[in-house]
Amino acid sequence: MPIMNSMEPDRQQNKEAEQEEHPMNEKVFKVLGQVGASDITIGIIMIITGVSVGILAIINGARTLKTKNKIMI
Repeated sequence: MPIMNSMEPDRQQNKEAEQEEHPMNEKVFKVLGQVGASDITIGIIMIITGVSVGILAIINGARTLKTKNKIMI
């Protein structure tokens, strides 16, 4: 399809607009990568913390049940 002269300025404007937006897109993708990595890190820390607290709760419950017979009410 032949390019009409009236369409040529629009194409140039579109190319300029794409070039201006491109650096911003790179920044967005970089930030999204950092946010994703930090979310994974926070998730791992939360899992470790949750497991640790759960283990401590089980240990304290077992101690309480063990010493329950020694308590006289």
